[in-house]
Amino acid sequence: MPNVFTLLCFLLVSLTGCVISIGIERDEEASSSVSTVDKRVVPEVLKIQDNVERTMLNYSPNDELGIVKMVAPIGWTEPVRSIGFDIRGIIISGTLGLEFENETLKFDANDGFFIPRNTKVRIHNAGEGELHMVEVFTPNYKPNLVTDFEGF
Repeated sequence: MPNVFTLLCFLLVSLTGCVISIGIERDEEASSSVSTVDKRVVPEVLKIQDNVERTMLNYSPNDELGIVKMVAPIGWTEPVRSIGFDIRGIIISGTLGLEFENETLKFDANDGFFIPRNTKVRIHNAGEGELHMVEVFTPNYKPNLVTDFEGF
């Protein structure tokens, strides 16, 4: 059974396409001097109004990497837009719909997805329940990187 660290590394590699090298000190004396500061990341809670309100929990560390958990109600949809950053994600529960000019794809729990930057897409909840997913943006979201359209 893999440990939590191994699963987290796998998730980061899967989502970002890169490997992060971490040195871990195994010396007893060194580990006893480790700071006791809490290492929790408290997300910024964002309420976003599209056709209906959705919630995003923003865990992003900087402008180069965005990490969010999104919760979208039944019937939620974004407009057709071109996004100037890559989006990778994993569906936790529900069904994600990605509508492109010539096809619509659906992703269910445990499915991963990728939207390359500058791709015209409509992102929506395609299921009959709430949609929960984790998204990774590279670089991080900025309003000036998003262009909305009336259609394809």
